[in-house]
Order: sequence, then C-alpha cells, then structure tokens
Amino acid sequence: MGETVRVVEFGRQAVLHGHGRPVRYWAVRVEGHKGLLIHIRHDFGVPGGRRWGAGSEVSDRQTSSGPPAYDGLRPVGSGPAGRRGWTASPDRKPVFACVSALNEERTVLGVLREALRCPGVEGVFLVVNGSTDRTAEFARRAAASDPRIKVREEPEPLGHDVGRSVAAEWALAEGAGGLLFVDADFVVPAGDLAPFVRALGHGVDVALNGLTRLLEGWPSRGPVASAQTALNAFLGRPDLGLDGLVAVPHALSRRAVETVGPAALSVPPLAHALAVMSGLEVRVVHTVDVITPNRPSEDRPRARRREEMVELILGDHIEAVAALIARRGPRGGFPGHGRRRLEPRPQGSSPSSAGRMRLSEHAPDGKH
Repeated sequence: MGETVRVVEFGRQAVLHGHGRPVRYWAVRVEGHKGLLIHIRHDFGVPGGRRWGAGSEVSDRQTSSGPPAYDGLRPVGSGPAGRRGWTASPDRKPVFACVSALNEERTVLGVLREALRCPGVEGVFLVVNGSTDRTAEFARRAAASDPRIKVREEPEPLGHDVGRSVAAEWALAEGAGGLLFVDADFVVPAGDLAPFVRALGHGVDVALNGLTRLLEGWPSRGPVASAQTALNAFLGRPDLGLDGLVAVPHALSRRAVETVGPAALSVPPLAHALAVMSGLEVRVVHTVDVITPNRPSEDRPRARRREEMVELILGDHIEAVAALIARRGPRGGFPGHGRRRLEPRPQGSSPSSAGRMRLSEHAPDGKH
C-alpha cells in the first residue's frame, strides 16, 4: 500500500486455532482512509519477533509496542477467533483522567505521568485546591510542557471529593466521553488504570475498584465498609459487596455522569446509588489495593482526621439511603409480604380505651 499507518488499539494475546502459538493482533487505521482497518499479526517465538499479516506495509513510525492510544475500536466476536476482527466506533469521545490535589507535591507528578501512560486516556484535568506546598507549581510546570494536562487552581480547599465534581463538569464541557478518577496522594501504575478505561469501551457505565476480596476473612471491616455493604444490599446489588464510588480508581461513562449529575460526585455513595437506581451498567472490573497506602496512623492529628473522614463518609451513605427512600418509598421498594400493622392510636388515648385493634390495610410501601 505504501501509506503511513498508525496503531490505534491493541488486540489481546490469543492462541489461534490450528496455529499452535500465541498471536497478538493489532488493528491499525490508514491515515487518510476513514474506517479502513488493517490487521497486523505478531507471532511470538518467530525469528525477528514480528510477522506482518495480510500483506500490510508499515512505516518506520510503527514500533513493535505501538503508542498507548485508544481511538474508538473494540473487539468483534468472542474467543480467539473473534479477536481477529475489530470494528470502529467513529462517534466515540475521548476519555480524560480527573484528579484533585491538595498538598500532594511528592506524588502529583507521578500521578499525572501514570494517568497519561494509561492506554485510552487522552488528557488530564487536575484541580489543585487549597494547597500550601508546591503542588500547584509542579502542576503548572507539567501543563506547560504537556498540552494534555489542564490545571485549575482554587486558593481554598473545596472539601472532600468536591474536586471530582469540578473536574468532571470541566471535562464534560471539553467533550469527554468517559472519565477516569484517580487520587493525587499515591501513584497507581498505568497498567492498573487501564482496565477501568477499557471497561468503558465495552459498555460499562460505572467501572469500580474491587476491594471486597481484599477484606475477606477480616474479623471486622469497620463502619465504612459495613455501610457500603448495607447500601449495596438496599440497592438490590449485594453482588457488589463493599465496593462503590468511595474508592479510587474508578471510571464513569459520559452517560453515567450526565445521569447522576456532576454535583452528585461530591457525595460518592449518593452517586453510586443514583447510578444503580437509574439502571446503569455498574460493575467491578479490577482490584487496586488502596487500603495499604491509607492504613490508620498512630499520629493523633491524623487519627482525628480519620475519625472526621469516617463521620463524613457515613453521612454520605445516609444521603444515599435518603435518595433511595425518596425514589422507591419508605421501605426502599422491599415488600411487606402481607404484614398488617397496628394503626397509631390517637394522641392521648390509652390501650384500655382504644377498644378493638385497628389494623392498617396496607404496608407502608403499598404491598401486601
């Protein structure tokens, strides 16, 4: 063909039938030819390391690893054979990372680096709020050297998780099709971020970090984990265990953010409840250990802040339950199974003067 091509998505490694050794397929788009895809085959164990299939010609710009970019392609079919073909989603919008930082000068650059290394992430929206160290300075330098980084500075602290709302609304206005949420206080490798972004491309609206298995066997999970577990049970999603939007990283589709509203992201359990009740595709997609980096400290000021954080998160879960009751009724949609209750006695009456018991005709949710 003699034209320059560019890798836009990687196929997963698969053992093709009748081939006998693992083969990885890449889909590539020919520049200047909309929708034209070529499949490049990499045979592991073949001398030279590469074998190009289908008579494709590749320019010197193509490397064996390819750039970490996702351009709206998704696998077609299932199983090894299905990975041979790819289809384009021409209307797919970019995925951006959303980061909020307060006094994170030691980690913010690493967080930005790994977010941009994540396949599928095309930029980062960083909200620096209330920082008194060099976080804002480092962020400005990073943005000056890389146009994919956008920085917004707020002189005062916004409050816990409010930066998520600010960054999300900003990213949506810039045309985001999906959002990857990460914290700035510790670095998550790009390889651990990729599954969340990839899930959005496969139709997941809310891609959660799975912490349930990390706490299996613990004698006590603490009030926050118990609250999230109870909330998921109330929502009819006990399969989610203690997983929700409190923990990062996680990713949301544009549809999810527009459905729950950017403001709700400041109260993660509320956003989680709204997403589930709206029928969005909510799924645990990967596990990143964020428990170890946030283990309790013996330092008294930190211990006090931890207590305040627990109070905040428990209150957030109460808000989520309130939203559930407002939408599904006082029993949250759970039936009364025929139970008839005593009606309240008139004020000032006594049991002896009440006469015959008066039974209500309906359970509070209207179900017998």
